[in-house]
Amino acid sequence: MGFSMRINFVDVICDDSLRNSYITGLKNGYEFDIRLSYYRGLFLSCVNSFALTVDGEEVPNSEVTFSINGKEFFVDQLSSLSSEFWQLLEPAKIKVTEKRWAAEGEP
Repeated sequence: MGFSMRINFVDVICDDSLRNSYITGLKNGYEFDIRLSYYRGLFLSCVNSFALTVDGEEVPNSEVTFSINGKEFFVDQLSSLSSEFWQLLEPAKIKVTEKRWAAEGEP
């Protein structure tokens, strides 16, 4: 017998956390903080899917990183992180590196 639970993240973006990110003075993407929308913390290996959609367009996982506990991970790594625990009150930082900005410089 198997058991599956889906947690819908509703209203999870932390207020005033959206900002551009820069490398050597050039804009290379954006970042924001999210909070856990659950009644307790969880291990990152419990996150079996993570998708980010901006303006109706899904951002490729290769452009998204997830930072918690002072460590940064690719989204595809989350399911294997059984020792990383996301505390209930600790926000996670989501960073999006847009390839076009890295190639073209700041728009």
